[in-house]
Amino acid sequence: MSTLVWNCLGLGNPQTVKILRLLTKEKWPNLVFLVETKSRKKRMEEVMRILKMDGCFAVDCVGLSGRIALLWKEAWQVNIINYTRWHISALIKERNNGPTWQFIGFYGHPDTAKRSSSWQLLKMLKPPSPMAWMCAGDFNEILHQNEKVGGASRPYKQIEVFRLAVEACGLNDIHSQRLWFTWSNNRSGMVFTKERIDRALANKEWNEEFKKGSCTALATIRSDHSPLIIENYKGGNRGKKGGRCFRCEVAWEMRGGCMETITKAWKTEYGRGCDARVLRQKLDACQKDLIIWKQKSQKESQLSTLKGMAKIGHLQSTGIGDHLIQMKRVQKEVEVSLAVKDLKWRQRAKQHWLKHGDKNTQYFHMQASQRRKTNAIQSVEDTWGRVVTEQTDIGDVFTRYFSSLFTTSHPSKFEECLVAMDTKLTVEMKGWLMTPFTERTLELQFFK
Repeated sequence: MSTLVWNCLGLGNPQTVKILRLLTKEKWPNLVFLVETKSRKKRMEEVMRILKMDGCFAVDCVGLSGRIALLWKEAWQVNIINYTRWHISALIKERNNGPTWQFIGFYGHPDTAKRSSSWQLLKMLKPPSPMAWMCAGDFNEILHQNEKVGGASRPYKQIEVFRLAVEACGLNDIHSQRLWFTWSNNRSGMVFTKERIDRALANKEWNEEFKKGSCTALATIRSDHSPLIIENYKGGNRGKKGGRCFRCEVAWEMRGGCMETITKAWKTEYGRGCDARVLRQKLDACQKDLIIWKQKSQKESQLSTLKGMAKIGHLQSTGIGDHLIQMKRVQKEVEVSLAVKDLKWRQRAKQHWLKHGDKNTQYFHMQASQRRKTNAIQSVEDTWGRVVTEQTDIGDVFTRYFSSLFTTSHPSKFEECLVAMDTKLTVEMKGWLMTPFTERTLELQFFK
């Protein structure tokens, strides 16, 4: 179970939405807090469907700048407590008797002169009763001087005001992993600057509730801010998917080796036989070779994407301004690999391809996802009228029901009921059914 926090710098670009979809698909967050969406509520509802989230709450503001949004899955019960242009506060109730805690998505004022009002708001948002709560987002401020490289030093008073507000709320940094700096101005030379202004904070009760909680800063793509993944527990909660039937995808043509695999399999000699049988053998050979090639190519593609993300993270962490050209090149390579995935989605939609405009429309993704959508049983009522929610208990209810349904109760004297029923088979029908069949009979039926 995890939470994704990201200053995405606008969701109007389909490439940004594509990156966000990749993040939610790989990290599987139950809660997503976005800063500077620059999108109205109608657009955020479209993004919600693209990300396969179940709920969305968006806050508008004056003009196109800013805007924040909170999205969630139904696995968590989310109740909005209050909100402003700079925060969204929600009460989180995890299902299956999970813990209850408060989440605050926060956006510090970008204007330094007005940032003190953000810290006043932060202190006002502190829950009155001692309960677990977490505050994460883009604070636009650092807590220590070592959280900034390049540019002029941050004034001590400016840092101290933020630090006092955090201490007044009883918050501490959640254990951080991966990258240290979360933002860069992406300028070369002496003006290059990078800072740690995106973070996740939690109070003592939250850290005690989620002792294995951690915050991971990921590599930046399509934004100058790093996405944050806050994990409550280690390990994923996704079940294994069942096998799927073979389908050839147009996106394979964008990868090397596809046509060579088909040509080699097709030219293989399969002996003599009717044309239909030889065609069937060639198609089977192409399928088997393509499955092997797909598995190998898919692993290489995923590995290439992961290496690209790791390379971006390394450059982001160690670069001092002379790395921007190389980082943009690697970012472009990652975007190309994502374009291959996008083409796969377009084919799966089985509709006219969208050659122009937004590639992440609601209709497009709903059509692509319809045939692979799976239903989940959250609860079931047993024979005694009790509602069970645990997966093991649900399985036991189904097992007992079908066991009793298909288990005989050893009835007696049912022959008297059968005597009163007329048979539908004539004597000729019974004689034909009882006639033994031969190999010659099968050949006449199947190859005539």
